[in-house]
Amino acid sequence: MAESRLACLKRKLSKDENLKKIYIETVGSYISKRHAEPVADKEGKRRDEIDTCKQWTSSISNLEDVKVPRWMKLEDAVCIQLHVFCVASEKGYAACAYFRTTSRNQNVELNFAIGKAKVSPLKNVSIPRLDLLGAMLAVQLDGIVRKSLAPRFKLAKTTFLTDSMIVLGYITNETKRFKTFVANSDQNQRVITTLSMATCQRLKRNTSDKQIDFRT
Repeated sequence: MAESRLACLKRKLSKDENLKKIYIETVGSYISKRHAEPVADKEGKRRDEIDTCKQWTSSISNLEDVKVPRWMKLEDAVCIQLHVFCVASEKGYAACAYFRTTSRNQNVELNFAIGKAKVSPLKNVSIPRLDLLGAMLAVQLDGIVRKSLAPRFKLAKTTFLTDSMIVLGYITNETKRFKTFVANSDQNQRVITTLSMATCQRLKRNTSDKQIDFRT
């Protein structure tokens, strides 16, 4: 394909001297500005550059083994808190976790730790149940973070945040435990137990509601 296009260009330039002159001047300006360079003849190809290119392309697969740990500024922190958000809608549910660190100088910083989202099941599931699945995902992220940091760093009690009154109702409910969806799932019960022992807050959505400031 490339050779046929070059041959076609060569025929056009041989028929039009003005076009050939403009083409030579344009290519010459590119070469002088180092935007391009002349191609060597087949017999004089620069083997060292070809070998370097092949070596570079063959080493790309090694990038899979390169891991750069993200700096969370936990080493200098005197207090490390984990805040986990969970939310759900008819299209899916998600959770994300943030570190709230306090340094020796009492400087407070927030850093994203981990997040995960899932689409809703194909079978129709009510929003309250999706809220519970979002809470389950939040507890799973809390466990992942704590397991990855232990025993090097000690975390304070996790704060879970949700905009669902259903989830908060399950946590605070002590009289009726539990409806079928929760009672038939051991994992759901472990979620409720974990959330019951943690600090849980309602996340306000409306602009008129009081917003939660995690730096204070």
